[in-house]
Amino acid sequence: FTPPASLNLAQANLSSLIGNNTRFRRVANTTARSALVTSIGLANITTANPLHVWRADATAGKQHEYTTNGTTWSVYDNTDTGWVQLSPAPEIIFIRRVGKTVTVVATGGKNIPSLGKIQVGAFNIVPAEHRPARDMIGTLELRWLTNGMGTLSVDAAGTIWVWNPTPSTNSSWYGSITYVL
Repeated sequence: FTPPASLNLAQANLSSLIGNNTRFRRVANTTARSALVTSIGLANITTANPLHVWRADATAGKQHEYTTNGTTWSVYDNTDTGWVQLSPAPEIIFIRRVGKTVTVVATGGKNIPSLGKIQVGAFNIVPAEHRPARDMIGTLELRWLTNGMGTLSVDAAGTIWVWNPTPSTNSSWYGSITYVL
């Protein structure tokens, strides 16, 4: 809030009062962000009273940053990567990231001949910025002869696996996983 210059001094002071309590500020870069934290004071930035900034030089879609202690910053990530195809047929894998939520959808016509899990696609197929911190497991629907259920998983190294509890020499499958980074 910036009052017009035509307002009197008492009303102009209102701008200072509101500015001191506004917790969302625009900054040019990390240097300006640090100066803002110093002017507010670390003790005044808490979980109950977080500080949000819009950092102009940040990557597009990641300019909104916030902190609850004045030193550790998080990004309000509204990035939407859209669906990206990671592999060709017969195992077709699509991935999408919206903010910190990742969805992996995989289909295949490959036989799953034995118990246990088998690797799908190339090693580390999931891009690093889409990988979970630990193994994530989703559902796998097996079709044709088996018509059963299995699991589809993504591990922390970015490898996608399928696991078939019922061996089949003639099956197709469809699976999906959604996880939060």
